[in-house]
Amino acid sequence: MKILKGYVKNPHRPEASIVERYVAEEAVEFCTEYLSRAKSVGLPKSRHVGRSPGKGTLGGRMKSVDREELLQAHLYILTNTPEVQPYLDTHRRLIKEKNPRKAERWLVNEHNKTFISWFKNEVANCPSASNTVSWLAAGPNFDIISWRGYDINGYSFYTKERDEKSTMQNSGVSVEAESMHFSSAKDKNPLCASSSYFGIIEEIWELNYVKFTVPVFKCKWVDSNNGVKVDELGFTLVDFRKVGYKNEPFIMASQAKQVFYVIDPSNENCSVVLHGKRQVSDDDKNDLTIDVSEFPSTRSRITVENEEVERDDSLFGEKRTRLVFLSTTLVNDLKFSQVIDSENNAKDTNEKFLKEREDHQKTWQDRAEKETELIRLKELHASEVSRLEKEKTDFGTLMHNRGVEAGKELGKEEFENSEEMERDIEMNTCLNL
Repeated sequence: MKILKGYVKNPHRPEASIVERYVAEEAVEFCTEYLSRAKSVGLPKSRHVGRSPGKGTLGGRMKSVDREELLQAHLYILTNTPEVQPYLDTHRRLIKEKNPRKAERWLVNEHNKTFISWFKNEVANCPSASNTVSWLAAGPNFDIISWRGYDINGYSFYTKERDEKSTMQNSGVSVEAESMHFSSAKDKNPLCASSSYFGIIEEIWELNYVKFTVPVFKCKWVDSNNGVKVDELGFTLVDFRKVGYKNEPFIMASQAKQVFYVIDPSNENCSVVLHGKRQVSDDDKNDLTIDVSEFPSTRSRITVENEEVERDDSLFGEKRTRLVFLSTTLVNDLKFSQVIDSENNAKDTNEKFLKEREDHQKTWQDRAEKETELIRLKELHASEVSRLEKEKTDFGTLMHNRGVEAGKELGKEEFENSEEMERDIEMNTCLNL
């Protein structure tokens, strides 16, 4: 209330003074979003302002890395630097001219193996090369700076190790890149296509090229062919058990976009991909563009209007009326209408999503009931088989015992018959004598 009371400049019309002063502040605050180096009123400064080029935030330390991994990161930086593109095209053309009969896959592998050394020699013999190209050709220092946290492009990135100690998830990353797709090792016509790759940041490096540094992310990538799919609801699912691209783990930090992974309730092996939101709006392609060419400079208008506010206690005047009209138009036509449209779209989308989700859950429930019934039938079949086996075993034992008893009785009868025959023979012998 103290702030609102401070808006009163005309005691005879306190309500009008409060309303107009409040609307004026809202209008000025709205316009400052489209001014460079403007300071907002009453809002904290974003930590990402001024960090678009990149800045390490956690755990900076020097470390020596494996030469093979360092060359992988260095090759990726060269491949994605526009000033090096003419050298890349020349090297590919030379390799193809020397090996016209080789398959495209072999040419790509040979280019990756030999480009760094060829590029270094080529730039050394070219005095007209720019400073950036010269330092890139010289290669990075073997001692790199390792970070656990890095702010760049309006995102805060953490390594997976750091994420495990935090309540938030900042290690998910995605990148849009073009790549060659081979159907086989002898494929002479590979397809070049742009696709999204999803992974988790394992390490954050800053490669030192003496005059400048280049941040890169070392990531564990999901195989796009086997580990990424889109379900019937339109969600992108990734399976981190299917890892790919182990020979290409690096990307430049400036290319990274933040994503979050949420475990899918219907399949614990898969995670749903949710895209992150940038924390700054500098140079944002989605910013609303307003044509203000017919108005004078916004900075001078704000200064004039502030002076007018100090001189005109009633806050009524021609310029003040123009400012109130402009602010009302901006707020009502641009802000409120967008909010209403967004709410309506969100409501429709939410209803559609709930219906699809309900159908999806019903389908899974029916499938679960069928699987339960199948398991019950399997258990019943197993118990029946076990019972039959037991009866078979008991019957076999019974028949065996009966056979043994019958054999004993037969042997006893034969023994008695043999004794009787012996007695008859003895009697006949005696009679003959």
